[in-house]
Amino acid sequence: MNCSFVGIPCVGYESVDTQRVLHPSLSVPHYNLDKARSLVKKLKKDRTFYNNCIEETKEMYKKYYREDFFKKHMNEIFKKYGSVNG
Repeated sequence: MNCSFVGIPCVGYESVDTQRVLHPSLSVPHYNLDKARSLVKKLKKDRTFYNNCIEETKEMYKKYYREDFFKKHMNEIFKKYGSVNG
C-alpha cells in the first residue's frame, strides 16, 4: 500500500488482495515466475508501460484506500458482520 501511495509499481501474486487491487497490471498467478520476470523486464524497457503502471496504482490507491473511503468501507463491514469487539 505504501508503494501505491507514492506510485511505485510492484509485481506480485494476484492472490493477495492489495496486490490485485492496487497493481492489477502487475499481478501474476502464484509461482508464475516467468510472468513476473517478463513484467519486471517490461517495466525496465517500456517507459510508457512503467508510467501507466505508476498512474494506475496511484488511482487505485485513491479509489480504494484513501482514508475517507476506507473508513466508510470498514463501517459497512462492521454493520454487516458486527464489530471487532463483539
